[in-house]
Amino acid sequence: MQSKAWLRLKLLALMAIRHYSSRSIGMWLEPRQVNIWNDPWLPGPGDGRIRSQNSDMSYTVVSDLIDADSCAWKFDVLDRLFDAESNLVSRFYKQLWAVNLPPKLKITMWRVANKFIPTFASLRSKRLNVNDVCPLCQSSSETLEHLLRDCYFVLELHNALDVSISQSADTDDWFTWLAVLFCSLNESVKMRLIVSYWAVWFTRNKVVHENVVPSVSECVAFCRSFLADCGSFPTDARANTAHQPVAWEAPPVNVFKFNFDAAYDSQGKRTMVGVIGRDNAGNIVASCVAPFSNVADVLVAESLACLQAVRYAKDLGFRRVIFEGDSLTVVKKINEGRLERSVTAPLIYDIRVAAKDFDSVSFTFARSDANRAAHTLARDYRSQQSPYFWIEEAPAGATVAANLDRSKLVSA
Repeated sequence: MQSKAWLRLKLLALMAIRHYSSRSIGMWLEPRQVNIWNDPWLPGPGDGRIRSQNSDMSYTVVSDLIDADSCAWKFDVLDRLFDAESNLVSRFYKQLWAVNLPPKLKITMWRVANKFIPTFASLRSKRLNVNDVCPLCQSSSETLEHLLRDCYFVLELHNALDVSISQSADTDDWFTWLAVLFCSLNESVKMRLIVSYWAVWFTRNKVVHENVVPSVSECVAFCRSFLADCGSFPTDARANTAHQPVAWEAPPVNVFKFNFDAAYDSQGKRTMVGVIGRDNAGNIVASCVAPFSNVADVLVAESLACLQAVRYAKDLGFRRVIFEGDSLTVVKKINEGRLERSVTAPLIYDIRVAAKDFDSVSFTFARSDANRAAHTLARDYRSQQSPYFWIEEAPAGATVAANLDRSKLVSA
């Protein structure tokens, strides 16, 4: 039995070819001139291209899908090539409309899936004279993929809401990527994802239209409050203790912990990174600062800080090391070990390669309270133009912070 998707495709066959013709050169094109996999030949929502992970290059142009004698679609071929995709679309929409959230949020998710969101990049593609830089991070073009997947703002938000994107498909097609992700999540995480996209778009618009400064923490609080009202994100012990001070934890015996942080100047696109290494008793074994220029965003700055820590510990000959920073996104990127897409990709790769030279190495996240020595070091030297290195000591401010850590020492 023919699927509804392909009955629709049959009815719109001529419209599809004409649709592509008008998109491309404004004249009639025959089916043998239209590439199945690359050309935007389908009418309706989306970019007009076939979405399929099942590409068969023995079928290249649309005429390959049509029987030459009967001039009818080869439905056996269509079903073999595209039925799995049609099932994914159906499953995504069925699960989306079943989520227990207000309709306006689900409609926003539908608009997101179909790229009906007017990002600056999409407006620019329609030849509108706009600056397409992302309003939230000011570091990349505001494509939908960047705004809702790759931007540090949404990465930090998803980390705070425990929304993982690691199970999603490795594909360049936005709808397929999102549909596979969405269908892999349980009901609670589906709700968090939808609310997070709604909140990010709301925050983005306030930045654009009201010139407010974007805040990840405020967005997190908004999402938590909204989800709690929906009964899907009850206040737990972790949320109640979110603002309580956290102490620096000492490494095990014969292991050294190197904390790192970055003081980033978004106006000058410059950062100073600070690194401080300590033993299991909290004694300072080494510290350093290093400036970097032309730094795209805060995630790049934190990645540079981590790379500086790894290289410094390696140069000094330490063999068993814990590297710790207060950027959860950077730490997760390093530990996940999957293919990177963002601007931090080369740095994350360099960190992983350099880390292979240690006998024992790990990368851990610490709240800012437990990372204050490295933070103080980077902050105090943020106006300096040269790197500085210290052995078995640190500048005064970082030393005071390290001594305070040691006075509250929690052994691992």
